[in-house]
Amino acid sequence: MSKGRILVVEDDFDISNMLRIYFSAQGYEVQVAPRGGDALSMTRKQLPSLIMLDIMLPDMNGYDVCRELRTTTRTSQIPIIFLTQKDERSDKIKGLELGADDYIVKPFDIEELRLRVKNIIDNSDRKHMLDPKSGLPTGRLIEDQLRSLMHAEGNWTYLDLQIDNFRDFTDVYGFVAGDEVIRFSALLIGDVIDEVGTEDDFAGHPGQDNFVLITLSLIHI
Repeated sequence: MSKGRILVVEDDFDISNMLRIYFSAQGYEVQVAPRGGDALSMTRKQLPSLIMLDIMLPDMNGYDVCRELRTTTRTSQIPIIFLTQKDERSDKIKGLELGADDYIVKPFDIEELRLRVKNIIDNSDRKHMLDPKSGLPTGRLIEDQLRSLMHAEGNWTYLDLQIDNFRDFTDVYGFVAGDEVIRFSALLIGDVIDEVGTEDDFAGHPGQDNFVLITLSLIHI
């Protein structure tokens, strides 16, 4: 079972490839984005467990990527580690003020980075209760989202979604195939939000074959 999904946002191929190979060997699913815009697009499609984010990128700086992630409801809880050549105190403070969880200066000790990644993902999973199969929020985080909307202005819609015949499917094809269906369903929900929803729409996974979608879009039923 995967320890989590890591998105490496780094335009230096040697560094990104080294991180991909190393953390894949540690049991993580690793994706690489060479540009900030690619990272934002990939994150909307599939929420990673953690993002390693370089500051100096060819299209936009890492600070802007971090700011965009932190101000979007669906991505606001993703842990972020800045990877950078900069060692100025003001740069570190700026990154942490934007909500980054850690700051690593190149060249870095790969074993130290591994431990920091593990600790941050473990703490994030406990704090935010992300479902390991879908990568979507579950439990208290869904409840917190509903509570905040009940006190907010504006209209919103709550959708309860369930996969038909899921138990029968797993009885025939097994739990591994069932896990793939859960992962695909989470990706599909993310694609729908990305295409017709808003950046503040929320998708959650209470468990098993059940999903919830809270949208600020106008829905006609």
